Amino acid sequence: MTQHIPLSALEQNADFIRRHIGPGPQDQQAMLAALGLSSLDELADKVVPRGIRLADVAAYEQALGAGCTEQQVLQELRAIAAKNQLYKSWIGLGYYNTYTPTVILRNV
Repeated sequence: MTQHIPLSALEQNADFIRRHIGPGPQDQQAMLAALGLSSLDELADKVVPRGIRLADVAAYEQALGAGCTEQQVLQELRAIAAKNQLYKSWIGLGYYNTYTPTVILRNV
């Protein structure tokens, strides 16, 4: 007997976050221990010059807003792409007072 699994069960929406957000807490602690550091803030202090750091990280995070799933991003991108307008390109079809060789015209 064949078991039918809905397509939505195979989409693995949560995997996108795990694959693209970075290391988890355990991985971070292992990395920090290997570097001899106690926190990510200490790591940032060691590697990011003060001149390029954000003054107000909380305001920056608030401006970013909440995260979303891969499917939500794709839906938003499709909506943006649907606004595109297709125009005919006239590039390469000759210009006023110019001579275009026949061999070129034959292949345009």
